[in-house]
Amino acid sequence: MSFLQDLQSKIKNPNCTVILPESDQERILLAAAQIVKKGIAIPVLVGKEDKIKELASQLKIDLNGIQFVDNQDEEIIQDVITKYHSINNLFSEKSLRRKVKNSLNFAAMCVAIEMYDCLAAGVYYSTGDVILSAQSLIGTQDNIQT
Repeated sequence: MSFLQDLQSKIKNPNCTVILPESDQERILLAAAQIVKKGIAIPVLVGKEDKIKELASQLKIDLNGIQFVDNQDEEIIQDVITKYHSINNLFSEKSLRRKVKNSLNFAAMCVAIEMYDCLAAGVYYSTGDVILSAQSLIGTQDNIQT
């Protein structure tokens, strides 16, 4: 099953937001465009919008219908850290500030605070990186044992 087929089988609401932290990867930009085209969900690319659009333009990828969130914007960072710390104080705000610099951790924190509905990664980041970030920052369901 392809990534898009798997995503489509799991997402039942086309208004669901999927945050994609690997926005500097061609495969992710292509997948985001297909997610919009197929009406699966609303993709959200992490990074500076102008840089992402410049790369997409070079690759001739249409990003209409895609949202962006800048994980380097100090106002957004502070909002994410404050909201995350209010639901999980296992990490200090200083530690969270270090973690949020990584786009995968930023995306996981955004899902944890319900800023976005789900996260998809694994092109640049290893499976282990994705699992570790999700487990430590989002957590697991109560009935899941690791």
